[in-house]
Amino acid sequence: MSWKQDEMDANAQEEFSMRSFMRGNRIRFADSLDPSSTPSEAYLRTTGWSTYVPVWYLYFRKVNFPLDSDIHGNWEWAGIYMGEKL
Repeated sequence: MSWKQDEMDANAQEEFSMRSFMRGNRIRFADSLDPSSTPSEAYLRTTGWSTYVPVWYLYFRKVNFPLDSDIHGNWEWAGIYMGEKL
């Protein structure tokens, strides 16, 4: 999804395979999380995906589900933001 796109937009929830974006490319990631990350949300800047949109931010969030101690407090994949931050 793009930085300006509403996460509830039907097109923001599109599923796709990352394999086609990774094949033949050298994907790199930042040494540290983006400064806009918080204790409950994390953004990791990555590059090398494609010539059209080379920068992707991988988005993770902390699981808040106290009823299941196996997952509570762990991180989950939450999405991808494509392009540089605005």
